[in-house]
Amino acid sequence: MRVVIIPSWFPSANNFFLQQATAIARKGIVQDMLAVDITGISDILRYPASLRFCEEKYSVHNVSIVRGNWFKRPGEGQFIPEGWTSKVIRIFNKYVQQKNRPDLIHAHSSLWAGYAGALLSRKYNVPMVITEHRSRFISTPESDQFFKPYFHPFLNAAFGAAVKVITVSDAMQTMLTGRFKVPLSKIVTIPNMIDCTKIQPLCSKDNRPFIFITACRLEEEKGVDILIRAFGLLSKREQEILLVIVGDGSKQKELKQLTAALSLTEQIKFTGILPHNETLKQIQHAHCFVLSSRLEAFGVVLAEAMAGGLPLIATRCGGPEKIITPDTGLLAEKNNPQSLAAAMQQMIEQYKNFDPAHIRSSALIKYDEPVVADQIIEVYQEAIAIT
Repeated sequence: MRVVIIPSWFPSANNFFLQQATAIARKGIVQDMLAVDITGISDILRYPASLRFCEEKYSVHNVSIVRGNWFKRPGEGQFIPEGWTSKVIRIFNKYVQQKNRPDLIHAHSSLWAGYAGALLSRKYNVPMVITEHRSRFISTPESDQFFKPYFHPFLNAAFGAAVKVITVSDAMQTMLTGRFKVPLSKIVTIPNMIDCTKIQPLCSKDNRPFIFITACRLEEEKGVDILIRAFGLLSKREQEILLVIVGDGSKQKELKQLTAALSLTEQIKFTGILPHNETLKQIQHAHCFVLSSRLEAFGVVLAEAMAGGLPLIATRCGGPEKIITPDTGLLAEKNNPQSLAAAMQQMIEQYKNFDPAHIRSSALIKYDEPVVADQIIEVYQEAIAIT
């Protein structure tokens, strides 16, 4: 079986598209990735090398990659579907000339790889599977504002052409079946994968100070301001506690100002962005991982913390409700510092009731690369059989 993967974006770090493709390739499925970056003027000014005039071809872990870019001029946001898609189609046409038609197209996110995949699926009579990652497909008032009217024809074309739609959490199903009329029979939920070999539980930790940790982009939707306020409430009752915040983003300055205003600078540490292996080390040495998001499609870092044996606290914001069970952690209400502080207090009091070995075992069973890869391959086989 040969599968062409079309990602809607191509991260420079922690590339989960490439991680997934590599895990599936290890199972004997040929994975070829066609990636087109959307490049604007600001990208070129910051990273001149980001503008590619020719496609690059290279291989990573037995995954062949063709990478190009589409230059977006100022004010051209609504032309992304046609402009970006036309670039993907040109690269795909060359690919078919060189390697013949693939058995399957796997588009990562309907915006806009799903639309490009729909056009290619029809042209070449190749079945397509879409994996939807975007948290905006969880029904919230903010999501309603995100989906511009001009999105809808492209989304309807993408979901209409897909033989199967993989979601990373059950929370996405409501919008897909309701707003975009995707038949429930098309939808299958498969979680994101993690490499459980990269983090192990530590044999022993000091009881004090009790260390909470979070790792995320410091943006509005991640709710780190709520976590800081919750920690401030908790610190009035608990003296020997610390909070480690890993990551950076547009809200970093504002969050540091909030920390200072609450007189928490001695108890809250901002590490900035760290390499992935360093982030995992920070998680390893903490007692509890906290995710305070306002909206989350899945929460890969929760699964990684589980692999490290850490109990979890997360807000009810879409994805975490499916990840956290009573024996792996606690849930709190989103946008609610009091609820989050109560969960953190409960975690300190009940910490010894959580078994690191059991928590890690849960991660291995549900999220380890080989396990998730098998589930995706099963969807591939079913999609090909249907057509």
